[in-house]
Amino acid sequence: MRILPDHTGAHVILEMEDAERSIIASLLSDVSQLLSADLPEPDADPFERLVGHLDPDQDVTRPADPALLRLLPDVDSADSERSAEFRRLTERDLREAKLHSIRIALHSLGQRPGPVTLDADAARAWMRALTDVRLVLASRLDITRDEDAERLMSGETELGDTGEAVLSLYELTTWLHEHITQFMLGRLPAHPDDPIDADLDDLFEVDDPSEVDDPPQDTGPPEGDAGGTGEEER
Repeated sequence: MRILPDHTGAHVILEMEDAERSIIASLLSDVSQLLSADLPEPDADPFERLVGHLDPDQDVTRPADPALLRLLPDVDSADSERSAEFRRLTERDLREAKLHSIRIALHSLGQRPGPVTLDADAARAWMRALTDVRLVLASRLDITRDEDAERLMSGETELGDTGEAVLSLYELTTWLHEHITQFMLGRLPAHPDDPIDADLDDLFEVDDPSEVDDPPQDTGPPEGDAGGTGEEER
């Protein structure tokens, strides 16, 4: 897999093998199914979809699946009533916003064979979608802190074949998310409605995203010198 800018610098290009494309699409689809549970059907009353969550008698259940709870967390772990009320008012919109980003990512993957070209809006959708994929994978691996991920990647913990496969997917999506973010910081135009973009360079202290190295293979995605071309390869 490679990530590189187009000749204008206004788009991110993802070059993937067919197997890599299939893996990313499968992960996105799995998270989409997780988020789609209990949402109204597409042909439900539009008015009900718009205001149904405002019904004070509507019952919104706290997710039992730890992965879904990671995507839709409690607003206040110390106040269950406040969290339940906030969930009733916001959960449907949050689910649908996350699903919208996933649909954009899946659409760009399925448009045509060959490289995937992302403009600024699509790249942002990919970042949001990959964040949710990583949250689900982290939940399956019981990763709650950076130290947990480092411990698993160091090989100190025996994960078994399934765990190792999930960890590999976590590393892949982390690498992809990080490098799309780096190109967003240095190459794509800021969104007019997204004022935080102007402060991202200071926040992440990235001087030149084209010179970012990949991490070593045994602790994450491979390290490599971009050689000043702006390309990132896995």
